[in-house]
Amino acid sequence: MSSNDVDDNRRLIGKLRQELAAREAAARVEMTQELEIEIDQRRRYIDELMGDLQELEMVGEASGTVEFDAAEEASANPNGLAIVIGHSSEGTDKGALGVSPPFPAAASAGRAEYYWNEDLARRIEEKANARGIRVATFRRRQNGTAGVRDAYRLVARWRPQASVELHFNSATASARGSETLYGRSGSIPWARALQDKLVSLYGRVGLQDRGLKDANETGRGIASLTNEVQPSALIEPFFGSNQQDAELGIARKDGLARAVVDAFAALVGLPAPASLETADAVAADVESAEAATSAALWNSLQQAYATATIEFPHLKDISFSQWALESGTGTSQLATRHLNFAGMKWRPFMSGIATKVWYEAHDGGEFYCKFASLEDFIAGYWLRLDRHPSYRGWRGAAAAPERFLNFIADIWAPPAENPNYKPKVMRLYDQFRGTFGAPPADAPAEIPSDEDFWVDRSPEDEIARQSVESMDATVTRARSQSTVSWARDADCCDYAHLGADLPVGMQFPFTAADIEMLCALNDFPVGEAGVTPVLFGLRGATIVSGGSGSDGLWREEAVLKNIRPNHQETRCVMGVWDRQQGKIAVYSGSTVPHAEAVVSWFRTREAGNLLPSGLYRYICGEHNGRPGCFLLRKSIASKRKVIVRRTADDLTYESGDIFQNMAPGDNIHPSFSSESGWFSSFGCQVIIGSATSSGQHSGQWAKFRRSAGLLDANGEPGRPYLYLLLTGDEVLMASEARRRGRGLQEMSGLRRLRFGSQGARVTRLQDRLGIAAPDGDFGPATAEALHNRQRTRTQRSDGIFTPALDTELDWSIFAPEA
Repeated sequence: MSSNDVDDNRRLIGKLRQELAAREAAARVEMTQELEIEIDQRRRYIDELMGDLQELEMVGEASGTVEFDAAEEASANPNGLAIVIGHSSEGTDKGALGVSPPFPAAASAGRAEYYWNEDLARRIEEKANARGIRVATFRRRQNGTAGVRDAYRLVARWRPQASVELHFNSATASARGSETLYGRSGSIPWARALQDKLVSLYGRVGLQDRGLKDANETGRGIASLTNEVQPSALIEPFFGSNQQDAELGIARKDGLARAVVDAFAALVGLPAPASLETADAVAADVESAEAATSAALWNSLQQAYATATIEFPHLKDISFSQWALESGTGTSQLATRHLNFAGMKWRPFMSGIATKVWYEAHDGGEFYCKFASLEDFIAGYWLRLDRHPSYRGWRGAAAAPERFLNFIADIWAPPAENPNYKPKVMRLYDQFRGTFGAPPADAPAEIPSDEDFWVDRSPEDEIARQSVESMDATVTRARSQSTVSWARDADCCDYAHLGADLPVGMQFPFTAADIEMLCALNDFPVGEAGVTPVLFGLRGATIVSGGSGSDGLWREEAVLKNIRPNHQETRCVMGVWDRQQGKIAVYSGSTVPHAEAVVSWFRTREAGNLLPSGLYRYICGEHNGRPGCFLLRKSIASKRKVIVRRTADDLTYESGDIFQNMAPGDNIHPSFSSESGWFSSFGCQVIIGSATSSGQHSGQWAKFRRSAGLLDANGEPGRPYLYLLLTGDEVLMASEARRRGRGLQEMSGLRRLRFGSQGARVTRLQDRLGIAAPDGDFGPATAEALHNRQRTRTQRSDGIFTPALDTELDWSIFAPEA
């Protein structure tokens, strides 16, 4: 960046400071509202220019690095309208914040200037395209003058007939009005055309028509308005800091888009469309048009339901009444925008008939179902009753409408939160009774598991939720998750069998030989993997050195440290073991559910579990639409049953908590985050990184997959893998034994039988547990039987058979082979 640029900014700031001092001196004599606004604006823009100056002094100007699609360049003759979104798309400067409400609570939901105008630009493009006007939108990729100049270089290459930069104003709470800025005299007609449209759109009179402003005098927008792109203007249509102006701006946003297009059409001499309603007329008609649309939509739903074939036709009247309550007879935004008349939240088992969409309801933001047609909504409502485990047995209440409502209402809307839900539906039932009707039937239903309720939180999903979630909802969620904790060793189903108060924070060298020893001590049949690498997870461990996250290379040794999980961060090690080479590759990840999942199951009993240690069988396949992951399944179509842990009395997994024999679908997939401070898991095993539905894998996850032998986006669907899940403490003990030269005989105290163990010892254990047909395979039935036996003794269980328990029961399971 040249010294001239720096000097120019210094001179401009000096001039503005002198003018500000003069204005402040005048204010001491007589402070008018207009003067107060001007002082506030000047102070704000001086601050912005100071930031620009610092950037100019610290950052060199990029040379020839601006990306541009050559296909978008215009011919020699200028043509079209260029839209520049004010403030930065990728930098930290998102502009002023509008008053909330009416603006959303979150900046990225449209409260900040950049995000509000990003949507406005889209609307302008739509209206320009409808009139055959060439149009393109440009963004300032970085903060300050550097971002402005880069954006307008692209605009210049595109060669428009005019450009407009989108903003909204901000000052004191009392400031109102519209103004348009320009920087060259040749731009005055364009600025005037825009200002006239703004004045007309918002009904500005008197001082609220703030007129045209010369950027050379105010300093505001000078970099945007004095470059080679001319004519050029910058609009400040309303004050987002004023309640009335903010409401006006939001209500007439579509009118503003039309006003910009109309101003451009007038500037270049395009004829007006045959039928052109004024923005005021459009705004005045919005309410009545929406009401008419809602009424028509509700009538269409009634007609579609009348012709729909459902299992219990006599329940149409009562279900229709429920939909009337949930949607306000079709007037809710969830109904009008997404054809969801029943307030149905998104669950993956709905994926065949609905898509997920973020929606801010009265009780907070959540992903809801979006339906493509009324028929899909009707089918989706009854599908939900079949697939959601909370409604299990609803057919037993289907004989009469009132009985049906009594059964589902307390689940759909818990009485503690909605005490008048049933009476309200029944009052509507009096209105709609007799609208539909027919005799009943019966049919079986498939019961889903955790996997069917997963909604993985991708970075985009997190942004969507955070952008619309209310502050109260955010605080409530944060408080509930902060109470989730990891159990003491003596009470933990992963560590109690090793002892109480084990040392934590111990660094140790980790090699393939340590895994091999633990597999032998646990009778894990890893030999069946053949040449396929074995996947492993170490719960409660972190990488000190020798990780493969940066290069994906194999290691002879890595240095680890034993820690404890906390359900908030990735505090586990995920890895791949090449048995042929005797090498390992370790990555950062998590083997426990996120705190959000622990809270979720505690509240809803839908999803959220802890997969116990053991040896599990996975296959390559698609996880929630992302190909090339690892699934806890026998085949693509067949789920695999295992034992999982739940916690129902608090938010801590302990050995006295629930164990269940089920098929949870605890898959291996990316964490959907590039950082260790957050991960997406309802029980899955995750590695830091991300993946998309198109098969783009990134981060440590991408390297983990390659270590496992998945060399393309889809991998090898159906390819089997073994996954070994142990704790960091067990690997620490094996490492210490190796370094001290101890073999299996000396380490016999660490012998274990647990999920995935196989062999003669398992057969003897099955005999003792009363398994009808012992097969030597420690699967879900054997694990469940061991849990039950342990609970008859202490009301606690971990599903792990130890030498100490063998001695106590006098079963001789670990007695030397004859």
